[in-house]
Amino acid sequence: MLILQVCIAVATERKLRHPQNWLLVSLAASDLLVGSLIMPLSLAHELMGYWAFGPVWCEIWLAMDVFACTASIFNLCLIALERYRCVVNPTAYRSPTINRRQGILIAGAYIIAAAISLPPLFGWAEPRAQDGALPMCPLHRSIGYVAFSATASFYIPLIVMVTAYICLIVATRAHLRKKISKRPSGEPLPQPKPAAVSEMKKVDDGYIHLRVMRSTATITGSRRMTLQRIGTKMELQFDRNRKGAPGLSPRQERLKILQSRERRFTLIIGLVMGAFIVCWYPFFQLYPIVVACESCNVPELVFKFFFWIGYCNSAVNPIIYTIFNKDFRGAFLRIITYGFRKRRAHGV
Repeated sequence: MLILQVCIAVATERKLRHPQNWLLVSLAASDLLVGSLIMPLSLAHELMGYWAFGPVWCEIWLAMDVFACTASIFNLCLIALERYRCVVNPTAYRSPTINRRQGILIAGAYIIAAAISLPPLFGWAEPRAQDGALPMCPLHRSIGYVAFSATASFYIPLIVMVTAYICLIVATRAHLRKKISKRPSGEPLPQPKPAAVSEMKKVDDGYIHLRVMRSTATITGSRRMTLQRIGTKMELQFDRNRKGAPGLSPRQERLKILQSRERRFTLIIGLVMGAFIVCWYPFFQLYPIVVACESCNVPELVFKFFFWIGYCNSAVNPIIYTIFNKDFRGAFLRIITYGFRKRRAHGV
């Protein structure tokens, strides 16, 4: 459902129709293919204990499995590269050809995924031997193809993603340091001239009321406070929900905000890479070992567990890539509430 909501949100929300979000739609499409076509057949295979759909569908399913999972991984790789490009060259997204460029990148990801998944259909595979009375559909066991697909589908994208995100963190920190070194917007608060105050009354409506005897200075350069003079009565508005620590200068507060953004950004990248590696690395590490080393005796239950953990990455992707975006969260909430309102209107 969340994968579908990503596509609906980008299609219906104008503010989400950013070129970079088309990569999220492409990622959602590949993950939707994994969840709607690949996983149900895998689950049926596991629960029934045999392959009930014939040898032709076995070959097609295996090819589609490699295609969908590889396309999902390639989309993750493109997102990493585009995020780095957005930081080092933000003006690139103002180019009139950006949509065409994104389309070429997305099409390229699926074409390469197809090139990796199709060779077994054209002979790069070992003949399948049925060990028992029931038909089965095991994974490919050609050592050459397994090494090729594991390298092209996982290890090369892994190197690219790790490199891109390391460069992204370095570039982001340099960008934030540059912003910190600049003079913060607004003029510093001047020291007000002394004023004779005959009455000061603190109230709970967000104002401090003062009655003065002569003119006072005007406070400028603060986004949080305003000073208004009406005759001899002055009102000082304040924000009781202000998050800044008391006593911090504008420069210190700006530094604190930017450091908080940097920590949050690094956390998100850590979650993205952590989920990808945890979900896919064990499978792509074990699969070549199982094929190449028959005497290694990898427990079948362990291999199946990591086989299914790889699929879980398609379920985790839309959560990680959208839940930290307030625009996506707002769009999801509107989609959900619209569904509830529609059901209530029809009396469901």
